[in-house]
Amino acid sequence: MTINELLADSEGQFSLDIFSAKSIASVNAALIEKNGKYYLKCCAPAKEVIAKPEEIIRQLWLRRLEHDYKYPVARLAVEYPITFGRASPSVSVRQHVSSRKKEGCCFEMRTPNTALANRFTYKTDAGSAH
Repeated sequence: MTINELLADSEGQFSLDIFSAKSIASVNAALIEKNGKYYLKCCAPAKEVIAKPEEIIRQLWLRRLEHDYKYPVARLAVEYPITFGRASPSVSVRQHVSSRKKEGCCFEMRTPNTALANRFTYKTDAGSAH
């Protein structure tokens, strides 16, 4: 089984065109089958996660940042909480600028049919949602 085969069930919503062959091969090599389910070995942190389409794309981005843009894996984090008003949602991938964990850039992996605004709503002191 490859990531292309796993993504084939998602009705063509995902494209791997922007990822290098090296990144795709790296994610395919990290694919593991256990008890009929597929898992990926995440590089940041080093743990196994279920190979859902969103997770496959997240792992491809991590490999792209590592291989194509030469970011050290030690400066990458997944599902990292950020402060957004009073809310503290998590972003899919966060890149630290330095070893002092100063924020660099954040990526949010979403399914193609999900509105991004739904992820980052917060309430003001008056209680109205933004």
